[in-house]
Amino acid sequence: MYNLNGWLGYFKCERNKFIPMVITIDVFLKICAGISCVGLAMSYLLKTIRSLKKPVDDINKKFQAYDDYFTRDKNKIEELEKSIEDNAKCMRLLLEAVYSMLGHFEDGNNTNMLREEKKKIENFLYEQLK
Repeated sequence: MYNLNGWLGYFKCERNKFIPMVITIDVFLKICAGISCVGLAMSYLLKTIRSLKKPVDDINKKFQAYDDYFTRDKNKIEELEKSIEDNAKCMRLLLEAVYSMLGHFEDGNNTNMLREEKKKIENFLYEQLK
């Protein structure tokens, strides 16, 4: 076989003697072919693993997007429910004020009830402006 000029390796013998080891082109090419085969096998293995993980990753991304949508929708629904409660309080105050005004128009002397409703409306407006 062919010898690579000047390419000598050394290995230790049983009796601490160093024996030169000549690496031939044949051995060198076999080592390179082995390394190439292992690298190719690893690349195919990684490609297969990535292709198997891709659907799971896509589903996780979609799930995260849907989770974000649902969180925003939940927050919006909570804001709307709070707004509906505030509107219900306001409507109740308006109905009480109209009721007391009708009572005043009926008998003409129901000013205490009007004052109480006026204070309730003032308190409600003051709380809304905070």
